[in-house]
Amino acid sequence: MVYRQRAFRPLHRALVLATVAVAGLLALSNGLRVFGEEPPERVAVAIIVNSENVVSGLTMPELRALFNLKTRFWLSGMPVQVILPGKQLQERAVMLEQVYRMSATELAESWRQRIFAGEIHTVPTGAPSSQALVRMVENNRAAIAAVRASAVTDKVHVVRIEGKLPGEPDYPLQ
Repeated sequence: MVYRQRAFRPLHRALVLATVAVAGLLALSNGLRVFGEEPPERVAVAIIVNSENVVSGLTMPELRALFNLKTRFWLSGMPVQVILPGKQLQERAVMLEQVYRMSATELAESWRQRIFAGEIHTVPTGAPSSQALVRMVENNRAAIAAVRASAVTDKVHVVRIEGKLPGEPDYPLQ
């Protein structure tokens, strides 16, 4: 009898580990907190432009047109350069939800189709951190970017969205 119990121990361990792994994956896929993790906090996203850019406010439709590469030039005639937050940044998730209104996969496919159709020639560049986004906008008069509001410096200009700045009631990008 001792021989049979020993033979089943590895199989029992494997079943227990598999059950725990499947339960963890199901919990994650359902958006449940695992092991006491708190859901990520929503961040306020500031839309920034170079300090020399005269744009002071945009409506949500104007913002969508800029970030969807439908508006290609500033009023001054300078071409718009959109700089996106890196894939790992919370700012990107806010932009996908509030501005693009699609998933990252859908956005990439949309851009592929528009490049193939000849509507656009390239997709926006990205930056790995909020600080890198701010530096890129500081150094490019045509740039517009979405950054964590707490990362904004006095070397860039924050654009009002629907007449609101980050932190004000009813600010749309949070």
